[in-house]
Amino acid sequence: MLEPENIRRLGLTLSGLVVAALPVAALDADEVLNYQWGKLTLKPQLDITSVFTDNVFYGNNSILSAFPVTGRQIAATNYTLVPNGTNFTVILPATPSGPTLQERTTTVARPAQQERLMYFSPGVRFAYGYTDANHLSLEYTFDKIFYTEHPQYDTDQQTFLFDTSLARGRWTLKGSDQMRFLSSFLGGGFFTTTGQQINRREWNDDYRLNCDISPKTYAYAEGSHNNQDYDKGLNIYDSDTLRGALGAGYNLSDLISVFVEGYYGQTAVAPNLDSQQKGPHSAVLGGYIGVKGDFTARITGSVKVGYENRMFPDSVAGASSSASSPAVEAKLTYAPSLKTQFTLGYTRRTDVSQQFVRQAITVDNVTLSGMQSIGTSGKWFVQLSANYAVADTGDLQSQFAAPGVDPAGNLVNSVYQGFDPLRGAIYLESPRLVNGNIGRTDTQISLGPTLVYQPRTWLQASLGYQFTHFSSSYRDALYASTHPLIPYDANEVTFRVSIGF
Repeated sequence: MLEPENIRRLGLTLSGLVVAALPVAALDADEVLNYQWGKLTLKPQLDITSVFTDNVFYGNNSILSAFPVTGRQIAATNYTLVPNGTNFTVILPATPSGPTLQERTTTVARPAQQERLMYFSPGVRFAYGYTDANHLSLEYTFDKIFYTEHPQYDTDQQTFLFDTSLARGRWTLKGSDQMRFLSSFLGGGFFTTTGQQINRREWNDDYRLNCDISPKTYAYAEGSHNNQDYDKGLNIYDSDTLRGALGAGYNLSDLISVFVEGYYGQTAVAPNLDSQQKGPHSAVLGGYIGVKGDFTARITGSVKVGYENRMFPDSVAGASSSASSPAVEAKLTYAPSLKTQFTLGYTRRTDVSQQFVRQAITVDNVTLSGMQSIGTSGKWFVQLSANYAVADTGDLQSQFAAPGVDPAGNLVNSVYQGFDPLRGAIYLESPRLVNGNIGRTDTQISLGPTLVYQPRTWLQASLGYQFTHFSSSYRDALYASTHPLIPYDANEVTFRVSIGF
């Protein structure tokens, strides 16, 4: 049931949409949504989005993270605590009086909960230049997000996007810079019992400088930067990657060209917890051969295939893992008719784990998108999107703590866990270090259709559905029982109205 405060917020949001739409209906859209002074243009924008989800915290009602812990309950006077970092080492007397071993189960639940969200997203776009070949643009969007059932999680997000396209003679420069300040719930490895909004900054830069050496040959240089910066206190590593590439190509015809490319990059990671180790820089080195262009009258795109190696210069045997893997980047578009289009993409690359120090992962990602126009008006069409992603750490041998006692029934590596005031005693857990394979494979699938209605170039409404599935496959069942990631399914229905060119 909507609380009065949420009703007020919803009313203000919808009122804002009406107020924004009224002057557009009364005046020409170019007078309200497109201001121009010579080569400089300003375009205000507004999105209103309503989202219903059946799993806002990415939990699972039927699968709980539960594992047994063997503990000993002792009288409150029968121990000595010695500080040990953030915990305490428990010193037991030689012959403890009346101790009893007790089996207990620690269960962590993250239930699936429904939620209705409202996004109010005003923005503005500045552009300088007339043509696609020569222009600069800056776009800013602010998202105010309201949670109907959980208003304590109301938050906001910001996005800055700078786009560049410059051409002069034989030279062409194209690129973009995007910075996003995000605040949302994440599933999988971001595990908490009741859900926790993850605040983070994502910063991406991609540029390509191309030189046409002759009508048949060309050379290019590419540079990219990717930064993931999470709030302190999260059990995850920040990452920062710089990568550069040099390539050259030959035009077999007006429609087809082949090329070769070599690249080098480095990734740095930084911890967000004092207990995390600081990881070393890793280097990636690789190359591609590829082909791009119009392969047939209906199929266009590019395919490049190569090999890459990710290395940790100061890796420690048994505690780190490099990765060598085929590398692929492919994107093909098929247009069987003027009203229908499909795009298939596939990438395979190596990356650095944000959960394990000195650990490479291999990532496979398949995407499929499609668009189908409906009728002859050009105002209705259906979009389809699907994504299949797999991240594999490979085999990773390491030691990890597992609950248990030694053969004599004595506690091993006991630490202070908590005081039970009703019984006047403390509980001791008994972790033991075991050797095992802590590697795992994460899989995420998302897919769904969207119906779009665009009666004007500046006005669009859409209704979409998306299904998301996440699961993990562990190499070691014991490690899985003590370091669980909850699998989840989520269903979302989204209605969006967009105003602006």
